[in-house]
Amino acid sequence: MYSLCCISNSLSEQGHKFQTMTWARFSKLPREEAVATVSARTLNNIRVTYKILEQCASEGWGYRVSSNLFPLLTYDVAELKLEDYPDYIDIEAALADCASIIRDKRIRVSCHPDQFNVLASEGKHNVAKTIKELNHHGWLMDMLGAPRDYRAPINIHINNTKGDPADIAARFMANLAKCDESVQSRLVVENEDKGIWTPSLLAKHFDLPITYDNLHH
Repeated sequence: MYSLCCISNSLSEQGHKFQTMTWARFSKLPREEAVATVSARTLNNIRVTYKILEQCASEGWGYRVSSNLFPLLTYDVAELKLEDYPDYIDIEAALADCASIIRDKRIRVSCHPDQFNVLASEGKHNVAKTIKELNHHGWLMDMLGAPRDYRAPINIHINNTKGDPADIAARFMANLAKCDESVQSRLVVENEDKGIWTPSLLAKHFDLPITYDNLHH
């Protein structure tokens, strides 16, 4: 099965584009206007996701959901809560629409959180940020009605090469155990294009499914 990765160029050309929001822009606006702006952009992103899912359904593709649907939501400094968004009800409804088409058309979905997520980090702050971000992805996959198993993988790299591989893997798994079940039930690891984590080394140290990227090998 083919899968579409995040963005549909053909839909973008038709005006169905994801929208982002930087902290620099957000912080310069009055708080109420800033929240309203990020709320509207989040709603747009979910609706664009629905359009992409329609395309995937028509082509028989799977879909790797974008990790940037909720600008700044997991950024601690912004202090955002989805429930406070003026478009909250519409966002929930749009997510439900996405879940419906995924279920009805049997679209396989996955996601790939960004590279700054390092479960094996030795820094407590970095680990806390990673767990928060991964839990957000787990929540999103739940909202999309994805099964809590490896049919709907949350795919990340180890992104840590300092020290003994066995120690890195042990630290990774200990921190994975602190994540929500929505993450633990779906998380898989991918081989890297740089560093030590080849498919064989991942298989040796991790009792998790491996996403094999031949371009990284």
